[in-house]
Amino acid sequence: MSWLKRLFKGQGDSKRAPQNQTPSQPQSDPAFEEYKAQLIELNRQAAFERLTVPYRSIFALLDERYIVEALNQDKLEQLLATPDMEFDKDTDYMRIVPPPEATLADMERFWNSLRAIQKPIAFDLVSNPEEMYFRLVCPEGGGALIEQQLLIHFPTATCIVEDHEWSEPDTLCITFIPEDGTQFLDSSSVARDMYAQLFPLLDDPDISEELTIQVICHPIPDKAITILCDLLDWKEPGIPIRAMRQGWEALRPWIFELYWNILTDQSLQSRNLDRVDIERWFGPRHERLPKWPRHIFGDLLTEQDNKYPYLSHSTLAIMANHIYEKDKSSSPLADNIASELEKAARLAKQSVEMKNRLEKKQPAWVTCINVFSNQQRVIDQIHQRYLQRFEAAGQRWQKEVDKFERDRTERPINNWNLVSTEELASLAHFPTKGVSSPRLETADRKTSLPPENFIID
Repeated sequence: MSWLKRLFKGQGDSKRAPQNQTPSQPQSDPAFEEYKAQLIELNRQAAFERLTVPYRSIFALLDERYIVEALNQDKLEQLLATPDMEFDKDTDYMRIVPPPEATLADMERFWNSLRAIQKPIAFDLVSNPEEMYFRLVCPEGGGALIEQQLLIHFPTATCIVEDHEWSEPDTLCITFIPEDGTQFLDSSSVARDMYAQLFPLLDDPDISEELTIQVICHPIPDKAITILCDLLDWKEPGIPIRAMRQGWEALRPWIFELYWNILTDQSLQSRNLDRVDIERWFGPRHERLPKWPRHIFGDLLTEQDNKYPYLSHSTLAIMANHIYEKDKSSSPLADNIASELEKAARLAKQSVEMKNRLEKKQPAWVTCINVFSNQQRVIDQIHQRYLQRFEAAGQRWQKEVDKFERDRTERPINNWNLVSTEELASLAHFPTKGVSSPRLETADRKTSLPPENFIID
């Protein structure tokens, strides 16, 4: 913070300025002010990128519809509540001895009971040559809720709190992320419990090192999905003039100036009159840009730039028809307008379809899967024989590779995507009936130490 030192240099000295003199003010450094402004803008961009990571498919479509640039970023971050992309420094580690058989319906209810933990949670399946076990990792203090809900939904299960320290060498990590958060993994009754394919693979004696399959999840507030659905449901956000740049550039200068002045004259856009000049050109059907779809979120819109207003589809359609009928020399602009209107209609239809899918995600989570192992062959087999079975039409796994030395919960979460509770339960659950491994301890097979006063004859 050297700039603070420069800013307050000399303040607090024992010598006071004479009463008839004004204390000198710190001189403004233009280069520093420019650097500070750039830093603030970079931080805002980084914050927005973190916000859009779990909603990237949604924001990609909203951006194509020119909606993102019309939003107030600070207000959007506040309403959507950006998920934390790092584990807390202090975490609770709990080793779980699962029941002899679980149901996926119980697992869904268990996950929904943990939505109060608005932090990342890790569900690990750890396998080494000696044993296989489940582990849950959550923010410090969350272990009490997890243990309570575990016993409610799985009365025979056991939760053992562990002090955990990592002492392993560098480990290869492959992260798998659902490609499109508005599409669905295959969580049907046929595909849901894939442990029947996974456990024999992990029981292979050729796997000589520890391997961990880690499902990281974070609950998404219901209000965030509601806001995103409202954005997608915005039938006509309008089209900015800059979107028709290619058409403008094809015009002769005087024609360009004529149409530009008509469409950018704010007095014509804002005067509340029955007939204004723009209507004399394009007819009395001129309509203003439709308002925000729900007035409660009106402050989510930014002030529109006076130089580049958004125009309603009907205004642009009338303009294009006028050009085709009376001004053939400006047909490139009309073609450009027609193309934008066709795209707007197509994207609006896609938005409705995406909104309908997104509503089915509630209650929603963001998730990713980390596979930790130094045996690339084993990771490839897990992908092909286990994870690929969850893929469906429109939904695939996206892979990212990393190598790290730190504790796994200190590794930042670079990417994840939306899933429903049903999808999460299909990825992170205890074995169902008929699925087992000789190395996995369950509640009906666990052994306990004899009491202290037990005497062997």
